[in-house]
Amino acid sequence: MKSTPNPNAGPSDRLHEQPGFDTDREEYVRLDPDAWLRDHGIREEGRQRGEKDLPLSDTDEPDDVHYKVLSWINGRGRRCREDVAQLLRDFDLQLNDVMDDQELTVVEQKVTEIENDGRISIDRRVAHDRTELIRLETAVREGTREYEKFRREAKLERLPDYSGRQNAALLIVLCALIEIGLNASLLMEVNPFGLVGSIMQMSLIMAVNILSGALAMGYALRCRNLVSAVKRLAAWVFMSALTALIAAFNLLTGHFRDSMQASLGTAATNPLAMLENDALPRMAADPFGLDSFQSYLLVLLGLLFFAIVSWKGYQCDDPYPGYGRRHRQLNTIKNNYRNQLDAARKGIENVYDRCKSGLDDIRHTMEIKQGKWDDLYDRGRRIVADYPVNLRQYQDDLNYLLAAYRTENRLARETPSPSFFTRELKMDEELLAPPSFDPPPKMKLEGVTGRVHVAVSQIQEVYKEACGQYRSLEKITASGFDGDDRE
Repeated sequence: MKSTPNPNAGPSDRLHEQPGFDTDREEYVRLDPDAWLRDHGIREEGRQRGEKDLPLSDTDEPDDVHYKVLSWINGRGRRCREDVAQLLRDFDLQLNDVMDDQELTVVEQKVTEIENDGRISIDRRVAHDRTELIRLETAVREGTREYEKFRREAKLERLPDYSGRQNAALLIVLCALIEIGLNASLLMEVNPFGLVGSIMQMSLIMAVNILSGALAMGYALRCRNLVSAVKRLAAWVFMSALTALIAAFNLLTGHFRDSMQASLGTAATNPLAMLENDALPRMAADPFGLDSFQSYLLVLLGLLFFAIVSWKGYQCDDPYPGYGRRHRQLNTIKNNYRNQLDAARKGIENVYDRCKSGLDDIRHTMEIKQGKWDDLYDRGRRIVADYPVNLRQYQDDLNYLLAAYRTENRLARETPSPSFFTRELKMDEELLAPPSFDPPPKMKLEGVTGRVHVAVSQIQEVYKEACGQYRSLEKITASGFDGDDRE
């Protein structure tokens, strides 16, 4: 601790209170010899003694002034050495704290534990993920193989086109609602149950027209594009038969309306009985002979909506039957694999980040310790290196002070000066040797820091190798194509 100057101290005391080393700034403080001479009256002392011819000319030993100045210099040097030694001891304690072998051993063990735990966790996660990914890989390869086989057999070189799928579905639903509304308006005036009864009956009629057109006729239209000539012929036959059936069904709907109109005001309101006893005989006798314009309009509306939804049913998927469906199935399989792959990669990345974060924290701590060790070591070595240079200056200061005293004494005296005035007075040589500063080697600290670097590199290699186990979708499909080519 830095001492506080005593304001009541005399010149000699103040001399000892002046530090030769500032422990706060870690700098050596040079002596101001002229201030010493002035504050302690050394020249005046030499002059006063010279006027009395003191010390005597035949005196061989230095007088008390010489020993007093020497004592001052040695005392200041001794205090400087003690302050430097105390600071270096503090450095040693701090360096020993940094180089605590027990703590470093624990840190090194923790590094090993984190590395081993990270390696095991990554391997375990890879094994778990590969079980599910291999299953999905197989599904992707098989789906891709079947899809490409289907394209080759169908001689398809273009991509599937089902861009109108959503719009077609919306239009089919819209047609169904419009047909129900229009047909119900044509039927409600002859239906004993009014609009509600008409809507219920026309919903059934609409279902036949819409579903047969959207599903059956739409698919048959796509079958016209099949490679097989036999299947194309079968599609044409099916379309012709279905068209005839739908035409007959709608004609029967018109005759059914005529039957309902004829039975208005009677007790015969059973639709099935009316269909069997009146509508079917009417159609058998004269299929195209309807009694009213509304009945003809009802038939035309049914056929019109059948034609519209048949075309939209055709546009619901790719023109080649099964091409769009297989493409969507393959995309679903690929998306399942892609989603599982992303989740697996994210999972292993989290394991890696957690492990690396722990090692980075330790590495940061070790770097701080190493920086602190280097800083304390450099400061201590600098102080030790500067010590001899500064302490040798004390001998020069001693010579300067004594020379001032002797010069004033010679000028004032009438007798020759004593012989010891020509001899140099030496300060305590033990003070010239710097205090010891032997910090513990930082090999252990460097070893732990290096161990952390190795652990980070090892975890990075394990993570990189593990990432190679997660094959991208492109690699899987490419290997699948290569396999097909080799076959």
